[in-house]
Amino acid sequence: METARLVPLPSASTRQSSVRIEADRLIVEHVVLNDPALASFVGDRPAEERAVLIERALRVGLTAIQSVGVTINVDAVRAEFQGLLRQTEAANERAATALDQTLRQNFADGEGQLPRTLEKFLGDKGQLRGFVDDLFDEPSGTVPSAG
Repeated sequence: METARLVPLPSASTRQSSVRIEADRLIVEHVVLNDPALASFVGDRPAEERAVLIERALRVGLTAIQSVGVTINVDAVRAEFQGLLRQTEAANERAATALDQTLRQNFADGEGQLPRTLEKFLGDKGQLRGFVDDLFDEPSGTVPSAG
């Protein structure tokens, strides 16, 4: 999965933050967020709800950042799929055109290779007629011997 590129937001914090991962836990220490509007928003909540709110905000924010990476991957896959689909449609169109031309060339009424070949051998003046006429020499009324 592609990692989302984060754009740092300005911070006036002089204290060094610490982020540790222990097993399945994320531990964040000494985080100072200098944002008056957000400080006011959190300050309007009862003190006992603030830690849950900040934990939820961190979870929602990290989930959103994580899904941006997934969205980038989905968009890349979608674009690649669309390209392959266009190529496949073009190849299918070329194949259908070639098949149509081949069928017309071989089977078209009177103009195709098969009707011309059949006419050449089976028609009123075809080779089969000539062979049968030669074989049964109608004017003499005799049938040639087989040996």
